[in-house]
Amino acid sequence: MRERPDIPDAAEAAALFPEGWWGLVVFTCFGSSLGVRTVASDFQRPLPPSEAERVHLPRGSIGDHRIQPAHKGAKQALVAACPITSSSTRCSTPTRTSTPATAACGAAPMGATAACGAAPMRQWGRTTSFDVLLRAGVLGIGGQHYQPDYAYLGGSTGPKAGFTGVWGVTLYDDQAVAWAEALLRLWTREWPAVAARVGIEWEKPPLEPCDQENFLCVYQEGRYA
Repeated sequence: MRERPDIPDAAEAAALFPEGWWGLVVFTCFGSSLGVRTVASDFQRPLPPSEAERVHLPRGSIGDHRIQPAHKGAKQALVAACPITSSSTRCSTPTRTSTPATAACGAAPMGATAACGAAPMRQWGRTTSFDVLLRAGVLGIGGQHYQPDYAYLGGSTGPKAGFTGVWGVTLYDDQAVAWAEALLRLWTREWPAVAARVGIEWEKPPLEPCDQENFLCVYQEGRYA
């Protein structure tokens, strides 16, 4: 997970703002260092939506999971985050076993609403919330390091489709999702045996469930080729 290219980009983005969490939120809206650098001087803090809507983005400002919603979606995500981030209060401290919603409450104000879904925010769905919390946990933004212990297949579309593509099992209900999550955790515990079974020399740490969430999404999109 720490070798994901978005992690150093997120760290660089966080350093551009007085509040690291807000920098991470801005980066997650765009998924691109260029997008963050474009708005950093004007968005050192959350602004009223009317001001956020006027942001101009050059070509190449969108990356990662944000490519599909494009410039319009990035602006909507930023506008939605501004009032929530500036007015919310902190909740409980996150732990390594926190769900994205619980971890968000401890990591930063905005995440509590975005991930918990208490008040739906435009362009802040499951994947965007998952990404901002994963990055915050890796970088220790919010005061603690943490990471998801699940792939969160139950609320996903891409990772769930990727799981079906790899294992040939469709996850129709909660029981099937629980079985799939248990299988991914088992893979993590038995990673050397898994690698040996398929004939791969693996010298790095095993993939955690949060890594597997990412590779399942990549697999179903065909980006592995």
